[in-house]
Amino acid sequence: MVNFMYGQKVNHLILLQGVNMRKLLLSGFLLMIFAFVPSLTTAPPLLAAHDLSLSQTPEFKKRQVAEKKLRVLHVRGNDSGDIPEKLNKYKRYLRRAGAQHWKLLSEKTATLTGTQTQRVSLPGKIGKAIISVDAKKVATVRFVDEKGKSLGTYRSSRFPLVIVNQRLKLDGHPYVFILDQLPKK
Repeated sequence: MVNFMYGQKVNHLILLQGVNMRKLLLSGFLLMIFAFVPSLTTAPPLLAAHDLSLSQTPEFKKRQVAEKKLRVLHVRGNDSGDIPEKLNKYKRYLRRAGAQHWKLLSEKTATLTGTQTQRVSLPGKIGKAIISVDAKKVATVRFVDEKGKSLGTYRSSRFPLVIVNQRLKLDGHPYVFILDQLPKK
């Protein structure tokens, strides 16, 4: 090879050493940059090819599915007494439901995994409530009697979801179904 700048012949070994020198200088420069800028070294690592197989396991998928815990309250109109302290949050909804006095029948926690449905038995053999929450966090409650006949479907993206259905009565008193989020700790 001929070095055109000086008109002298150049040995291939020197040329290769020059290429290796450039690589060495470039790697040293990059090392200095990473040493002085720590945010470049704390970037999240990329998934390797063998890690992709781990993301397909059922345990990994199960951890990715969000669980939604909701509070289910069964409330019935009463002849005497006022609104219990646990129901003070829902006082304005209950006053419009057709009775002045209320009684808390039961309080349960329903855990929904992903978009699966949860069946909750209603008191007094009225039927069942089928609860689901979709990906956009819209709750759907469908009431079904003991024979499987639909008594109504309700959808809402706001909580608490207070449902008063005139078809649902317990001992002649109005029944209220309340679906709410668990209080934050």
